[in-house]
Amino acid sequence: ERLKTVLHLQDGQIATHTATQPFTFLQANTALDIAVSGQTIGQMGHLRADIIQNAKIRSAHTVVFLAVDLDILLALPKIHHSYRPEWQFPSVERDMTVVLPEDTTAHAVLDLLSATDIRQEWEITGIYRGQPLDRDQKSITVHFTYNGLNRTLSDEEVAADQKQLAHLFRQKLSAHITE
Repeated sequence: ERLKTVLHLQDGQIATHTATQPFTFLQANTALDIAVSGQTIGQMGHLRADIIQNAKIRSAHTVVFLAVDLDILLALPKIHHSYRPEWQFPSVERDMTVVLPEDTTAHAVLDLLSATDIRQEWEITGIYRGQPLDRDQKSITVHFTYNGLNRTLSDEEVAADQKQLAHLFRQKLSAHITE
């Protein structure tokens, strides 16, 4: 699903299936061919344990390898999903830092931000672990850019949107908002 989003593909346009000729450095039972519009563009899967050990990769997690043939990918027809107007009025920028449980995934944060209908663009600009946070916490700083279609937004409107975002972070992700 994330690969579809990153490549700006529509439903049904990307598919994976068991690799017909898995790369030799992948665990055969995990290797997948990646196809876009019926054309194979790459392969992904878990690296074999001996490859990880020989490369001296230290990870408590599974190491996944992804190979994409950029020539094929770039030759595919481009699909644009949305229109973003050039803003005619000055934008208002704000940062928000939230303290989250360590096990909160980036995917959960991205899903929360993507699901809002608040009039903003956003970017995660920092992730911090360490003192003074507890061992089971991390903080994430998000930079928001607010734009109005027909005027500059007031401080009160932006504050209301920030308040709504803070509420969503607290409610959905058990976050604490830092000041």
